[in-house]
Amino acid sequence: MESCVIQLTEAAKKHGNLNIRVCGKDFFPPDVFGGSSKKAGLGTPITLRVEGLPEPIETDIPTDKKTEHPRWMFRERAWTKKFVKVHNLKTDDTVRISRIDNRTYEVVPENNHGQRRPKQQLTIMGETHRSTLEERRVGIYQTHSGPTRASNVTHDTSLEKLNLNWREKDLPERERTKHVHRLHPYLGKYIPQLVEIFLRKYFIPGQTILDPFVGSGTTSVQANELGINSIGYDVSAFNILLARVKTAKYDLIKTRKEVLDILKRVRLATQADKRQASFFIEDLPKPFKEQSFDTENEYLKEWFAPRALKELLTYRHFIETGKYNYNDLLKVILSRSARSARLTTHFDLDFPKRSQKKPYWCYKHSRTCSPTKEAFKFLHRYSLDTLRRIEEFACVRTKASVELYHGDSRKMRIPHIDGIMTSPPYVGLIDYHEQHAYSYNLLGLTKNCHNEIGPAFKGKSEEAKKQYKRDITEVFRRALDVMKPGGLLVVVAHDRSNIYDDIANHIGVKVEGIVKRHVNRRTGRRGNSFFESVFIWRKR
Repeated sequence: MESCVIQLTEAAKKHGNLNIRVCGKDFFPPDVFGGSSKKAGLGTPITLRVEGLPEPIETDIPTDKKTEHPRWMFRERAWTKKFVKVHNLKTDDTVRISRIDNRTYEVVPENNHGQRRPKQQLTIMGETHRSTLEERRVGIYQTHSGPTRASNVTHDTSLEKLNLNWREKDLPERERTKHVHRLHPYLGKYIPQLVEIFLRKYFIPGQTILDPFVGSGTTSVQANELGINSIGYDVSAFNILLARVKTAKYDLIKTRKEVLDILKRVRLATQADKRQASFFIEDLPKPFKEQSFDTENEYLKEWFAPRALKELLTYRHFIETGKYNYNDLLKVILSRSARSARLTTHFDLDFPKRSQKKPYWCYKHSRTCSPTKEAFKFLHRYSLDTLRRIEEFACVRTKASVELYHGDSRKMRIPHIDGIMTSPPYVGLIDYHEQHAYSYNLLGLTKNCHNEIGPAFKGKSEEAKKQYKRDITEVFRRALDVMKPGGLLVVVAHDRSNIYDDIANHIGVKVEGIVKRHVNRRTGRRGNSFFESVFIWRKR
């Protein structure tokens, strides 16, 4: 991680003028430099994650009115004095500024030996734990009393005793993404431990719950693990494909044989030399026999290097012609590999706006990187990982039924249910089809974007919020029609616009409680603290 060390002066302590000249212009993005005053025009701000301060700082860097050279200080300066006070810094003490990504920087104090001071520590239940940058920014973790463990929750656990603010130490990534929950990346999913807590508290094995917004299938997986039947709907063909693959029952021996067989076929067709491939050539389609291929899909040609695209298309060909029993599982492996093989930067796999075809400065690795040109290494890696995850879930999978339908829950006929556990899409936040554009193009899935509720492309205008409220209300109204009185709805939402109180009033439910939690982002790359609410409603 690229960084620079700054020595504090009296001006920094008294006026907040942190002299950043030593960093140089190349340390900052070119558009951060604004006019000499706010009236003269601001540069595009960068984000400063300042250790010890609860909120990130958004600031640009002013320039001199006459020379237009940088003035070598941040325009926003009030935070500097708070930072000095929090850490009891003195003149000539040093501060390190590190570049996390293109527009995000971390500011931390150093000790007298030029080393970063130890991370702030939290003392919890007699133990001391290091806290992450995100945890230090949010005050709720400073008085942390210990999180709720999902396995300890029963029907008698009171809502008031639930602590859903897990630190990275409490709930590491390997637990949040256990077994099939990480078969494929998915933006906007809630963690399985949150689902498990409310399923344990409000439902029992043998009951049937509804998730009208299946997404990646988290609710269905956790319900099955607890012996609870589940029904789910989603307008996205890819979401239903992924959720079905996660919850399916597999013959593990046959599954392993098929996954390794197609991998071997692709390796012989694309990785072996011509002499070796000759023994296998009869199984290849004509384009591959001629060592060339073509596709009319402009998206695929733009986002994949020729070698990577050939390897992906070869894998797809063998799915279509190989007569495998678990084609959908193979499609998920293909999709996951395609995501990693795209021509994009290493630090922007989630939100790439354009393809990256030349070497670039990588803020993730702090060096010059080149976009990937092959896909087979990902096919190999994810094939083995998928087998392991499928086998792990098989150890906890129950006989509870899982019914998943590709359809719009505003229109589908819903059978009898005992309750709802769901996390609806958040208004104006994510385009759920677009995040898997590579899958739709590679697998030939039909897009249904126009039926998404609250997608980012429709924005967050007042009209968009009204339409979102009407859509969510209609879904819950239809579900309540097939639910017995006293049935529960557990809804997890980021309700920044205070929409869900109105929804509860419209559908006439009794509010049993609301539990708020901080969403602890492991990477801390996003700008603001993110909170969500768990609404517990009961049918009257």
